[in-house]
Amino acid sequence: RAMSIKCCKDVLQQGRCTLVTMIQIYKILGVNCLVNALVLTKLHTHGVKQGDRQLTVVGMVVAAMFLFVTKGKPLSTLSPQRPPSTVLCKQVLLSIMVQFVIHFVAIMAATNLSLSYVDPYDPSIIPDGAFNPNTLNTCTFLLTVM
Repeated sequence: RAMSIKCCKDVLQQGRCTLVTMIQIYKILGVNCLVNALVLTKLHTHGVKQGDRQLTVVGMVVAAMFLFVTKGKPLSTLSPQRPPSTVLCKQVLLSIMVQFVIHFVAIMAATNLSLSYVDPYDPSIIPDGAFNPNTLNTCTFLLTVM
């Protein structure tokens, strides 16, 4: 036990670090869900599927992002600006929406460009058919992982 208030500063630093880390994890999760919903909808409209390996890699990349975010350490000094107290504040929601808009534009451009290279008579386009990679699902996979 010490007679100083240094422990209060340490608790505040750890608390702020935890809060910012959780907000970042929710941002990653929110953007990832929106992007995956867009990609799967866009692929389904054209009868194209994503492969098991592609979806596994996407899951592993998201898990790696979570791991790297949780390795954050608190700053040595307290910032005068307080972090957002909730995930549903304007800054967090605006950040998620801007990131999603960037992904949306990139995915729409990539799908429109790659549709001309998809064979409409490919047997893998049948809903229950076997998976075969093509330019459309490869482009959307690469944009999902970025």
